[in-house]
Amino acid sequence: MSYTIEKDWITKAGLRAVVVIVRASGCAWRCGYVEVPKDHPLYGVEHDRPTSKIPYEFVEKVKLGKKSPILVLTAGVGALEGEELRRSPDVLFDVHGGLTYSGPGSDGYPVESDGWWFGFDCAHFNDAYIECPPNYPQFPGAKVRSLEYVVEECERLAQQLVDFAHQLIRHEGEAKEYSD
Repeated sequence: MSYTIEKDWITKAGLRAVVVIVRASGCAWRCGYVEVPKDHPLYGVEHDRPTSKIPYEFVEKVKLGKKSPILVLTAGVGALEGEELRRSPDVLFDVHGGLTYSGPGSDGYPVESDGWWFGFDCAHFNDAYIECPPNYPQFPGAKVRSLEYVVEECERLAQQLVDFAHQLIRHEGEAKEYSD
């Protein structure tokens, strides 16, 4: 696998974002990533692992319908039996296909940094590849996701990450007031 950085910028929400083009097995597609700093409550949290850093009340409002069918299945299986949804970032945040990546910038991917990255890819069943070998099968009606589309999804994800941090501060303040 190789990749090239197509865009690197600071989002309107104040977080760094990167769009990369990934190349593997003769095909290419875009991925988007947003970085959270060390003081963000989700710094170091894996995108697909349950965490107590996400209050139950936050996932109660989540609608899984727009996310990847696999995520809907894995996050909601317990919910069908009356249990709560999994408390993980991939369940909480609404981005193209759902979150599919998290990791430290210190390992150099997608870029070298001190932050923690959350990302998504545009290689789902409804996505067409930017390039692929001739006659490579793709789903009928699949769309190539443009740079502009991925930038907008990064902007949405960045705003959700900032909003989460603010909501968590308010939630913890309310919980403290209630318990005092």
